Amino acid sequence: MSIDLHVFGRSEKVASALVDVLRDQIVEGSEGFRLVSRRVRGAVRPAFSIEGPLRVEREDVPAEVLTRIMGPDVQFQVSVSEASGTSITLARRTCLALAKAIDGALYDPQDDDVVWPASSRRRAAAVPQNTDRIDALVIEWTTLRAPTQDTVTGLLNLLLSLPEAAPVRFGPFEPLQYRLDTDGPDAFVRAVMEEDHLSWRARRPFVWGHTGRMTWPGAPTERRPLYVVGLNLLLPALDDAGWR
Repeated sequence: MSIDLHVFGRSEKVASALVDVLRDQIVEGSEGFRLVSRRVRGAVRPAFSIEGPLRVEREDVPAEVLTRIMGPDVQFQVSVSEASGTSITLARRTCLALAKAIDGALYDPQDDDVVWPASSRRRAAAVPQNTDRIDALVIEWTTLRAPTQDTVTGLLNLLLSLPEAAPVRFGPFEPLQYRLDTDGPDAFVRAVMEEDHLSWRARRPFVWGHTGRMTWPGAPTERRPLYVVGLNLLLPALDDAGWR
């Protein structure tokens, strides 16, 4: 059983904070992923991993975190693979120090609870996230042809011709790490080419888009994979004849 902890905070303080927080720890890895170990009876054993900093936007941050801190734009995901008491204590202590150093918050996703700070450090409370269910129509196109740079560029141009369906943010996992307006069209084309699965957030009435490689029981996926492009459209949009 693994234990996860999330730290949200401000990106401008990350570089110096990581150096200070991890200074006296046994750390392997480089920027993006680090493994922290501890000594057990003379041997070195993994204690927990730190992934990040990951870029986040308001929609990626739990509502309760937004009531405690102002403007978090980065996240660290900490995982304790062997949930021993000593490793958990070390991970929580490290996360708490990191949260304090980046003017952030320590969040426990298992309990959906903010561990620190105990009270709000905001001037005003955040508006809770909308948790209502939504009805959406999933539209998918499939092909046996592997994506090429020309076909993916054509896909992006087609999406841009319908701006609501075009990618705003995109990436192979959440929180989505790239933006079309800052990382550029080439980054989107490259990601579609390199990733088995890619998602993007669009504009209403579209919600999500995705590309990927489909598999199904008994399919010769290595010899003849099936590729898919999909869009999620909010169903109420179809009440408007212009969207039908």
